[in-house]
Amino acid sequence: MSYELAFGTQSSAENEAIAVEFHSDELSVQSTITDYGDEVNALRIAGTDLLITMTIMGKAPDWALIRNVWLSVAGLWPTVPHSDVSGFDIELDQLT
Repeated sequence: MSYELAFGTQSSAENEAIAVEFHSDELSVQSTITDYGDEVNALRIAGTDLLITMTIMGKAPDWALIRNVWLSVAGLWPTVPHSDVSGFDIELDQLT
């Protein structure tokens, strides 16, 4: 099962937004997790049954909104952050 939410600022000409996707289909979650996995982080991501993807768009993202979405997700579920750029070496304070 997958869901997608989009957040953004309507007043912006730059089309700033974030898309948040929730994936709970076991096969697709495990396939994606396997793609991201490595020996060092295998135990941290083993058994993952929910994948949440946050895509940041636009030239000037709304970092306060991104921070609030991140903190909301982390408040609901245990998280293992991953970035396409930084891999597993990413924390919320590194995003700006």
